[in-house]
Amino acid sequence: MSKSDVGTLYQVPEEYEALLGADNVDLPYYLGLAKAARGEVLDLATGRGRVALALAATGAKVCGLDISRAMLDQARLQAQTRGLAIDWVQADLCDFHLGRTFDLALLPYNGLQHLHAAPQLDAFFACLREHLTPGARIGLDVHLPQPAILTRDPEEWFGVEEGPRTPQGWQVSAERSAYDPATQVLTQTWRLGGPDGASRDVALALRQFFPQELRALLTVQGFRVLQNQGGFQGQSLAAGALKQVLLAKYC
Repeated sequence: MSKSDVGTLYQVPEEYEALLGADNVDLPYYLGLAKAARGEVLDLATGRGRVALALAATGAKVCGLDISRAMLDQARLQAQTRGLAIDWVQADLCDFHLGRTFDLALLPYNGLQHLHAAPQLDAFFACLREHLTPGARIGLDVHLPQPAILTRDPEEWFGVEEGPRTPQGWQVSAERSAYDPATQVLTQTWRLGGPDGASRDVALALRQFFPQELRALLTVQGFRVLQNQGGFQGQSLAAGALKQVLLAKYC
């Protein structure tokens, strides 16, 4: 992720995991890409190291990059506990220079959606190209924009039954969504109720990428899209899909 989208949520890994943690359905897909690749894998926006740790456990050599020190501290601790050697790097997605190249880069779990504006995207892809060998591949996934959510009244709260609960006892009770069509940024806000009756809001802003737009973006940035799927099991990108899963080759 980049500096513009690192808020309180990313500085409290336990809360992030409780509210937004992944269900690991993507791991077999990314493990398969790593198995087919040669050399070290670059795991971008690694967070707490969920994917990097799984890759390293199979014997892959991995570099995990993230801007959040709190997230990386958790990742390092988990790697040490499991006896896994991973190169952790704290850096901005839009400004990293590692002095080496990779045959495979991964940007899982909506990482690209943290880059909201064209200058950020250009800077990220410039850094990415700097770190890829000719013919290298990048695997990534993002949400497929959902019209029912994008067209919600931004002032309307929707109740959430049995919402996620943080280790500190805060629980999601309601949510709302506000979409800006000019920037294509969707801001989702969750209302959390505390054990003492207090409440607070937590928000996450993600850039929305439409399928043809995303394909064109990768093409303009020097990549050839090899796969564009509607899920991690090879589903077609069709109505009802929630994810766009892409594999592209650096030309």
